[in-house]
Amino acid sequence: MLEAITIYIIEDEKSYAESVCSQLGILSKNRIKCLGFGDDVEEAVQEILKVNPSVILIDLILKNKRTNGFHVANKLRQHHFTGKFIALTKEDRPYQPVSKALKLGFTGYILKSKSLLEIIYAIEDVYNGKLAIDPLLTSFLTGDNIYESIISLGRRHKEVLRLAKEGNSNREIGERLGVAENTVKKYVGEINNYLGFSNRAQLTAFTTQLELTGLLSLLLDDEE
Repeated sequence: MLEAITIYIIEDEKSYAESVCSQLGILSKNRIKCLGFGDDVEEAVQEILKVNPSVILIDLILKNKRTNGFHVANKLRQHHFTGKFIALTKEDRPYQPVSKALKLGFTGYILKSKSLLEIIYAIEDVYNGKLAIDPLLTSFLTGDNIYESIISLGRRHKEVLRLAKEGNSNREIGERLGVAENTVKKYVGEINNYLGFSNRAQLTAFTTQLELTGLLSLLLDDEE
């Protein structure tokens, strides 16, 4: 008999995690065994290091704004965890950092709206060393999407964008960063040009939309 694929789920929608965890074993005919789930990152990391699952399903956008799925994966790697990572995401999020997930070592990226059978296939593929990227997300691998442009902004430009998103004026941003107001204005202009916006109002509206979906922190995150 083949050894079961063990998984753990980090997810802040408890009903979703509970449903997936309880039904995977039945639908996979015990090829997959869920070892647990949780939404408290620190507790989940400790539990994962203890039970050592083969695959972890991680919701990238967590209610705790101080962390995200990428941070969790990095934290586990720092403890020499060698399991595979699958990113979970909602279909209504318009921009997806798929290429960044792959760069950080995720080998799966799937929509939470998918059936449990499709999730099972993704887990098995990742476990067997294959990529499992939902077909609806493959367009985000082309490199010409605006989310890719945000990811590739320089560190100082990202700092300006973060502070502008918080409602700071150019003068206030300059004071925070220790640069002249005109320098900040130059940075904002460069950001607008790079992302294809004609003014700061358009940029603010766009970043507000991303903030509401929870994706902005992922796109601006420099942690590798």
